[in-house]
Amino acid sequence: MNSNPFVVLFKHSLIYGIGRVLVSLTAFILMPIFTNPKFLSVEAYGIWQILNITLTILVVVLSMGMTTTLFRFYYDTKEANARNSISNTIFWLLLISSALFVILTAFLIQPYILPWLQIDDSIREYLIWIVMIAALQVVSIVPLNILRAEEKPWMYVFFQIAQFVLLLTSLVFFIVYLKWQLEGMIYGYACAFLGNLLLLLFSYRRNITFQIDFSILRKILQFGLPLIVLQLGGWILSVFDRYLVGYQLGYADAAVYGVGYQFGMVVNLAVIMPFSVAWGPFLFKVFRQPDARTVYSKTLNYITFIALYVAFLIATFSKEILFLFTKSPEYLEAQGIIAMVAFAYVFYGMYYVFTTGLNVTNKTFYFPYIILSVSVFNIVANYLLIPFFNITAPAIITIASYAMLAFLTFYYSQKFYRISFEFKRITILLLVFIAFGFIGYYWKYENSYIFFTVKFLTVFLPFVILYLFNFFKAEELHFIKHRVLKLFYG
Repeated sequence: MNSNPFVVLFKHSLIYGIGRVLVSLTAFILMPIFTNPKFLSVEAYGIWQILNITLTILVVVLSMGMTTTLFRFYYDTKEANARNSISNTIFWLLLISSALFVILTAFLIQPYILPWLQIDDSIREYLIWIVMIAALQVVSIVPLNILRAEEKPWMYVFFQIAQFVLLLTSLVFFIVYLKWQLEGMIYGYACAFLGNLLLLLFSYRRNITFQIDFSILRKILQFGLPLIVLQLGGWILSVFDRYLVGYQLGYADAAVYGVGYQFGMVVNLAVIMPFSVAWGPFLFKVFRQPDARTVYSKTLNYITFIALYVAFLIATFSKEILFLFTKSPEYLEAQGIIAMVAFAYVFYGMYYVFTTGLNVTNKTFYFPYIILSVSVFNIVANYLLIPFFNITAPAIITIASYAMLAFLTFYYSQKFYRISFEFKRITILLLVFIAFGFIGYYWKYENSYIFFTVKFLTVFLPFVILYLFNFFKAEELHFIKHRVLKLFYG
């Protein structure tokens, strides 16, 4: 391992972050189109928000926890034939189960069950397409994640870039050129994920044999199926509020809230998600080192600092972001949502570091209870408060939910593996960035030159304040100067 473990963590986060961010970036690049009434009405975009959430649920359920399961069993053996048997068993399990669910939806769920449940017609008529798109994503799990298991990050990034290009061009073709509106959104996603799956299968073709090892299939299902509960809990925290907004306030409000949430979620896409991909293997590699606890403690400082700074930038320029990316005045109501969601995801980053104690001591059975507790709070609070406080309620509850998630995880982790986190420094960071976030958010001045000058100066002020009050330690300044700055300036 590199003498400085944070260099390794930073590099891996950066590489996998490229791939993870690109597909999500499509939504931001095309936001001026999605929010333009010429191409999609506010109500139509609200319906898409609900359909997209449904897509997320289906991927979680149909994947049956097999992403984590693949890594768990793949690394249990170094024998090539055994690894191939594991990957093929999971591949065919996902392919067959997804195909059966598509058939079940087409011939039973859509025509008979959904009308009986009185599901809105605008959602029901597109469900079969959403199920097929979910199936395409699920079947891609094995060939895509084998690249991670075999430590081929650049090949992984290549396929993520291919998916990004396919999705971007498909959506532009169907929505802008053909003007198919909501249907164009759905067909664009279907074509992009189908195209990327075919590329993955072509690359993976030599490893595919019809091979299902029933002796290991039972173990795989026993390990993977309980993870659905954990993953669904995570889904509830991130997207269920949009279901309730659509149900209690209407599709137009769901669209506005969804736009605000998407921009606030940039903290997750740019910082937390790449970090989480690299953090799993990193924390176990560090565990056997004598200074492991110190490394974990410093990691919390660094991920909190980066996440807070990105959240602060997003909050400061939230109004300008909406002016730049949206083309309908209704979406300007999302400014406050952006700021609150951005800062909520800072706690999500802290949560990942706090999972260390439960992970390294094999006390992971606590996670479902933690997630379930927070999920119940999230659902109940949203259901009760949305009718009174409209779209502000779910944004505030998002902050409370992720803070609760981080606190409960920290509390139980510390019982089994105590880490001396530097909470005094974390508190200083929170106070400084939130204070300047308020200044940037509320700053108004009639003279546009003075307005933007102060706005951009605000970007650097937290660093100046922290530096003047000797917040940074000598080794941190050295790392910034010789590692981070060198990365950008050579």
